Parts: sequence; structure tokens; C-alpha cells
Amino acid sequence: MADTVRDIALGTDGDLSISAGDIVLISGAEAIVQAIRIRLQFFKGEWFIDLNAGIPWFQDVLVKNPDVNLLYSIFRKALLETPGVLAVNALSLSLDRGTRTLTVSYRVSTDTDELTSTEVL
Repeated sequence: MADTVRDIALGTDGDLSISAGDIVLISGAEAIVQAIRIRLQFFKGEWFIDLNAGIPWFQDVLVKNPDVNLLYSIFRKALLETPGVLAVNALSLSLDRGTRTLTVSYRVSTDTDELTSTEVL
């Protein structure tokens, strides 16, 4: 049996989730979706210990004419590197230049289930 992914829950604002004065813990699918959300929002060069970790937002994503194939490769790799994710079954990217948002929709297989989610970044 695979290890269950566990984490401290974050609210929609990215802050710690507190209930009745205690930190909320999550596991399984909820923890994997949260880990994916964090990984997708993590900028390359943001972490001083490993400047190569993260999505190359400034280098490859937020450029005038991004290479679509490269973007799919970057986001597929980020999903696969997330603890608990075994395979990427579907990935869709949609860039809205007007609102300057990137919508990442995905379906992944995990050690317990198949998860589908959409992140607006």
C-alpha cells in the first residue's frame, strides 16, 4: 500500500486553515490537489535553496509568444513531480491575454484514485 499524502490545509487565500483554534490537516486526494496547486504557483528561482525548482514563469510562460509544446512539457513535468501523482491522463492549457490568466485543467492518476481539477493562475 502506498503512503498517503498528508499536508496542512491552506485556505483559498493561501493562509493556514484554522478550525476551532487548531490547524486543519488534509490527506489523500485533497492533499494531492493542494500540492499540485502549490507546485503550479511556484516560480522558478523563488526558493533560495534550489533556484532551479519551480515553474519558469518569467523565462518561458509569461513571454510574448510562448512555445505551446514547451508549456505542455513544463506543466506535465510539474504534475508528474507532485508526490502522489503516478500519471498525467489529460492536460489542457488556456491562456487569456485579456485577463492575463492561464487556466490549467488536468486529470491525473494517483496511488488511490483519478483526480480532475482546474487551476486559474
